Amino acid sequence: MTNSQPSLLLNHIHHGLYNDLILRANTCPNEAQIVGDHGWTALHLLITKDPPLAAVKAVCNAFPKAVHLKTDQGHTPLQKAWQWSASIEVIEFLKSSNDCDLMDVDAGTEVLMKCGQKRQGDDQSRTTKLLRA
Repeated sequence: MTNSQPSLLLNHIHHGLYNDLILRANTCPNEAQIVGDHGWTALHLLITKDPPLAAVKAVCNAFPKAVHLKTDQGHTPLQKAWQWSASIEVIEFLKSSNDCDLMDVDAGTEVLMKCGQKRQGDDQSRTTKLLRA
């Protein structure tokens, strides 16, 4: 589904209204299925806002296929989560939902190499665990 009109769900994402977002994703899941400019889904956009895990789960439940979709630049939501320093819990959830690891399957390149070398504030042992899992 593609659409150039912004939805209420996307508005909630832009403004960080996560409780409203969760409710909207549950009541109007079709809004999570919109694929916008450059192949971005609501999940891709949400990931850039350092969302709570509950918000990510709500959008994923509304549009499970979104975890596999790539932007025009070839980034999955998991890769965007890494790039935008989403919480480790969000990354673990996306990783478990995506049937893959933090590797770009097409190029065989680790996400951290493709999207940015370092995540600030990460516990190094936990980051290493994510990369090896």
